[in-house]
Amino acid sequence: PDEVIRNPTNPIDPLKEPLDSWAREPMRVTSVDGHADGITHINFRGDSLITGGRDRLIRIWSVEAKDGSPFPECRRVLEGHTSNLRCAEMQRGIMTSGGEATGRIWNFETGKQTGTFDGHDHYISG
Repeated sequence: PDEVIRNPTNPIDPLKEPLDSWAREPMRVTSVDGHADGITHINFRGDSLITGGRDRLIRIWSVEAKDGSPFPECRRVLEGHTSNLRCAEMQRGIMTSGGEATGRIWNFETGKQTGTFDGHDHYISG
């Protein structure tokens, strides 16, 4: 094969990349600051980045900051989980889950919570 599928669980946006783009030495490209207690999940979609943390927050970042800086710019902070984040995925919207055994759905553009998945006995991890 001549490409890598970076997000194979997302059939809508599988993020195929040329294989040679993965043949480089690891290097730090940028960093994100904003979570109070560490990042537990990270996901990309187009020019956006989503992070979830032990601080129970979801942050949506623009990979290219408006001021031209190499650091992503936080566009929105989503609040609603009562425990640390276990999973954060972006497809048509944002789906998150945490240690409180509840999944949440968010509108990507507005940041408003649009639904929940209740009824799990334990945390949701993926």
